[in-house]
Amino acid sequence: MINGVQWFNPAAFGPPLPWTWGDTGRNILWGPGMWDWDISALKHVLTGERAVTTLRADFINAFNHFNLSNPSATLGSTQYGGLPVATAGKIYSGSGNRVVQLGLCISF
Repeated sequence: MINGVQWFNPAAFGPPLPWTWGDTGRNILWGPGMWDWDISALKHVLTGERAVTTLRADFINAFNHFNLSNPSATLGSTQYGGLPVATAGKIYSGSGNRVVQLGLCISF
């Protein structure tokens, strides 16, 4: 079983008073961010009097860095006997595999 990465403490937040919206501001939680480098290399070669061959290599996420997703921000309402959400404040997924793409184009 995967426990997830605890990103923020959900115990720092409590239920609002009855008939109120609460006093937490907007955008107070920040995710882990993203780090991604996409690199392309091209080579044009004259293969004839009027023909041009282009060789291209694209590297998406060239340094193969794993990026975490945003945490679950749903806390649950314990005000009227509800249960807290077990996944609150945790990150369970991410992405970041390298993709290499090669291309060849002949123009004449």
